[in-house]
Amino acid sequence: MELSGKLSPELRKLFPMTILLLSGDQLSESLPDQLGNCSNLEILNLDDNNI
Repeated sequence: MELSGKLSPELRKLFPMTILLLSGDQLSESLPDQLGNCSNLEILNLDDNNI
């Protein structure tokens, strides 16, 4: 599945997730500030996006 557009601030509701792999999608704009509050996140992969 390929995601596109921008990440929603509602993403924070998915945590305590520790790994978020979103490489190869068509994400754009900037990351939501709320992502910085996800203290359990250990791995974040956003390779090959338009961020």
